[in-house]
Amino acid sequence: MTIREAYMASGLTMPEIAKCLRVPQRTLQDWIYGKRSPRSKEIPYAERILALGILTEQERAEFLLDPDWNLIIRHYRIVQAQKQSSIAEDAFRWSLKRTPQECIDILPTKTLTEVIDTIRGAYEEGRREIISERSNNMTYNTIILKRGAALLSNNEYRHFEKLDTICGIDAVPEELQRWSADQEAEARKALAQYECMYSSNGSVWQIEEYALEFCRTDEDGEFLEGSDYEPAETRMWYAVMTDRQDDDWSYGSHDLEEAKQMCRKAGPEAYIAIIDNTVLNAVCVGEIEQDDF
Repeated sequence: MTIREAYMASGLTMPEIAKCLRVPQRTLQDWIYGKRSPRSKEIPYAERILALGILTEQERAEFLLDPDWNLIIRHYRIVQAQKQSSIAEDAFRWSLKRTPQECIDILPTKTLTEVIDTIRGAYEEGRREIISERSNNMTYNTIILKRGAALLSNNEYRHFEKLDTICGIDAVPEELQRWSADQEAEARKALAQYECMYSSNGSVWQIEEYALEFCRTDEDGEFLEGSDYEPAETRMWYAVMTDRQDDDWSYGSHDLEEAKQMCRKAGPEAYIAIIDNTVLNAVCVGEIEQDDF
């Protein structure tokens, strides 16, 4: 079973699952939609999500205070074994309701074990159809523009993921504006006025992020389910460099024109390195020579 299927089958929201798994909601969303995969774990994340789904709200609250995955998974597997036993019992009862000849006529080459497997397969297929139907019917009625900001040390930034200030575990983003689903064009137009910024002075990272949250809310505007996020464009960092062996990108500007002026003042050998700070360990994605401007 995939993480997406487990999410849909669990009946839990992304925030609820992310909190129990202790991962950023954005990371969970990427797993669900197949944008990336979690690192291998002794207990697969899909099974963890399914295990969380059979807990009561009180049990999940107790789990958060003292996480014990082995206990939760053992409980889940016992419940699953009981379900499988029930399916096998249903298959056995099905066979008892028919004469041996009827069984031979209907399933001429199938043993009781094969009958059980057939019924189990039908059960799984039906469950997948329910999951698929829920997925297709999930619609959003609300769009929210959110802003998140943070100041991080170099070590903290190593564990940072894009949109953690918006949908991370401890994120407390600011709501700037909201629209109904039929106002999506207006929402995207508003988002285009902002840029996500990731900059460093060498020891401290300044993070400022903007994103649209697509979710479902009730009549009072309270969150029900979702969420999908669409971030604003990333504002690149233009580092002014004089030594191609140097990887100190702290001198520069987010404004390209300002970076060009700084570059000219730095001398004829200086150039601009275009830095993408949104990934773990910033990377240079391009260079601009003075001859080009």
